[in-house]
Amino acid sequence: MAIGSTEMMIVMQENATSEEVERVLELLASAGVTGYVSTSDIATVIAVMGERDVIAGLPLEAYPGVDKVLPILKPYKLVSREFRRSDTVITVGGTSLGGGHVALIAGP
Repeated sequence: MAIGSTEMMIVMQENATSEEVERVLELLASAGVTGYVSTSDIATVIAVMGERDVIAGLPLEAYPGVDKVLPILKPYKLVSREFRRSDTVITVGGTSLGGGHVALIAGP
């Protein structure tokens, strides 16, 4: 992100409804910032990326279903364990890669 930008993580309450998640996403979109949703068995998390001043002015913690709002301090935010706790598994040509699946590739 550029100078003056911020990355935040919104952790939704365990019992947050899809409507509450959608309302938070609508707030983010109306403010011109981007929200990326990750849902797991543990929690629903929304990664937020946009201008620092805009994000700071949003009443995120007051929204129903929001548990807490945290800064993301590490690089590669969207692939971090904080954002997505489950392993990523990709299937290519019928072969699964990642998450405990092992693939060997031979070549010259």
